[in-house]
Amino acid sequence: MNSLRDRLDGARELHADVAALAGRPSSPNDPAAFLSLIARTLSERVATLRAMDESGEWDPPSEVTNALRDIGDYGENIESRLDDNIRVDSVLTILLGPEYAVNLNAVQHLQNRYAGSFPEAAQAELQAIDELLKSIAVVRQFYKTIALQQDFAELSRMIVYAGLIAFVTTISVTLLYRTNSVTIPPSMLPAVVTLGIGVVTVPLALFVSYILRAATVARQTVSVGPFIPP
Repeated sequence: MNSLRDRLDGARELHADVAALAGRPSSPNDPAAFLSLIARTLSERVATLRAMDESGEWDPPSEVTNALRDIGDYGENIESRLDDNIRVDSVLTILLGPEYAVNLNAVQHLQNRYAGSFPEAAQAELQAIDELLKSIAVVRQFYKTIALQQDFAELSRMIVYAGLIAFVTTISVTLLYRTNSVTIPPSMLPAVVTLGIGVVTVPLALFVSYILRAATVARQTVSVGPFIPP
């Protein structure tokens, strides 16, 4: 019970933090819309820093402008690939890869190296960007859990259906044979047996495909924070 309550409180806190960074009273519950809000807010924060540079409010070094360009492109790329009400596993595929961790490390590097020379407004925007990238890291883990649970639930249901059909098919193919004869024309036997073998192997094929898919998702989302496995 305490674990479930902690997860609920953590999810609500994440929603509240993202809403505050986006300047909204609340954030959407739909996974795609929520991630879109994070990506859009990330791009807006980067745009604010670029506007400060163009207006002459501060003069960041090229290392800072290059990092901001990459982060802005990352946010825009995420938002451009999102549609309303798409499946969680489709949302998760957008977050595969180490880009968020690379950008998170870049922001930390900029804060540590140039914090003393940044104006307060720029520091506040960088801190907001850092929080948004952290939110992407947390969202990715949330969505991975949801996607895997949905996949395994779907796999269980399909295995039951396919298993029943395979069981009936196995019995039917077995009953075709009699001592020194078969119950169907011999010319049809190769095609019927081939079809029967195909139906019987469907549950195994489903199981292997879903396990490989889950393993691929787990491998591509194994990165936690700034640590990127080789």
